[in-house]
Amino acid sequence: MGKDTWYLLLVCTIMLSLICSVMSAADGTLDHLAILDATVGMIQTHSYRLTDRVKLVDGALRGAVEALRDPASQYLSAQELNDGLAAARRRAGTLGLELRVVDGTVQVARVAEGGPAASAGLLPGDTLLAVGTAHIGSDLDLAIRILEGEPGTRVDVTVMVGGTGRTVIVSLQRQSAALPVVEGNHIQGVLVIQVRAITSEARSLLLHAIEGLGAEPFILDLRGNEGGNLEVAIALAQDLTGQATVGFELRRDGTRGGLGDASPPTHAVDPGARIVVMVDGRTASAAEFLAAALQDLAGAVVVGQRTLGKGTVQQSFPLANGGLLRLTVSELLRSTGERLHGVGVHPDVPIRISAASVAPVPNLYRPVRLWTVGLDVLALQEWLHKMGYNPGPLDGIFGPRSLAAVMELQDELGLVPRDTIDASWLKAVESLLAARASLPGDRVLEEAVRVALSERP
Repeated sequence: MGKDTWYLLLVCTIMLSLICSVMSAADGTLDHLAILDATVGMIQTHSYRLTDRVKLVDGALRGAVEALRDPASQYLSAQELNDGLAAARRRAGTLGLELRVVDGTVQVARVAEGGPAASAGLLPGDTLLAVGTAHIGSDLDLAIRILEGEPGTRVDVTVMVGGTGRTVIVSLQRQSAALPVVEGNHIQGVLVIQVRAITSEARSLLLHAIEGLGAEPFILDLRGNEGGNLEVAIALAQDLTGQATVGFELRRDGTRGGLGDASPPTHAVDPGARIVVMVDGRTASAAEFLAAALQDLAGAVVVGQRTLGKGTVQQSFPLANGGLLRLTVSELLRSTGERLHGVGVHPDVPIRISAASVAPVPNLYRPVRLWTVGLDVLALQEWLHKMGYNPGPLDGIFGPRSLAAVMELQDELGLVPRDTIDASWLKAVESLLAARASLPGDRVLEEAVRVALSERP
């Protein structure tokens, strides 16, 4: 065999290898784990930024989950789990306040209904600048240590309101214990039951509260309730509707499974009793599933704003590295087969912009008009959703539905219609919303009581 023949054979072998590689890539049989491993090795070998392999693998795992584009799915490293800082969040329980670190600042993540922080007007998105005389910066632990203290004592907190740049000082009085998960009182003779979370304790307390009511109406306040235990929500829905199947679960293979028992449960409510449910843009997950079941199966009248629309089910998977993978495994459907996720529960009696529902106005770093795309648009859509408007898909694209939601808001506030949203528009909206929020009374509660006392149609 001559030299030229050997050369030709070598070239053919190389070409055949390349063709096989291309075919392998085309049919999806590339060893992606090997590619990932090689990439991590290249970064360690060639990148001028020194980093260890564990951090790189953590980043890869986090990126894989982020590729799902599902905010409910997440990867938590072993350190995050051990520190108890999932999403870098901590609680100041005596103030009814939940905090997190965002972009190097300590921000309010959540306030408990009726707690000291809520009473002082703090809202999610507010930034803590100082507690007493101590500058906070990004020191979450420092903020927690200073905020918590003896019940009855007071602490001054310097806060930047939302992203407005406006600074205020509020005085908070620490309370002795966490707010009760269920609280009831009578208004104009109607029992109003506030349920702050869906738990087994809440179910027991709620059923005890309505025991002996007979055909008397009652109001279930689920505003600000971000959910809880789905199994408890299913059981409560059965208790209050008397139905065995109160919804469905849509699995990844497209099949549906009924949620509930095979046999009808004991009906805890007189069939003639009118149920009124109060909701807002913070009512989510198991709480909005319960609201939907009562609306569909018990003829409950829902009053307030459209709920958040978080209708998915998550499952946690421990990992060999000590971390945790939390994935969405199914979607909740109403008893009618309709979706909850991204849709929410639409109130029968809509009440927009009540004082309790005003959320911080988002930041926009540029004018937004039809078909503008970006994270600032997503923040605007999420804000409109929380306010009870329908901006369409929460996808960061300012489409016709988002523009229509802005037009509805402008009409509600009496603003001159504009199709371009900028800083001056936000300033005008914030001023009008602040005026609305300062009005006395609770419009949603007032309407709920009116509905409860009215004759059935």
